[in-house]
Amino acid sequence: MARYVVQLAFDGDPRRLTARPAHREHLRRLKEEGRLVSGRRSCDRPGPARCLGRAGAGGQ
Repeated sequence: MARYVVQLAFDGDPRRLTARPAHREHLRRLKEEGRLVSGRRSCDRPGPARCLGRAGAGGQ
């Protein structure tokens, strides 16, 4: 099974906060499906968020 890492950097645009609840719900569903291994901001310093994902057969 393939795994991948996504690293996100934010620019401070306040519209991001409006989308946060829906984004967190989406991540929760991915975690339940086993498609998200981990997703969080760096805990030791401010900076980009990182998500570790898992791709199933056929890239699903």
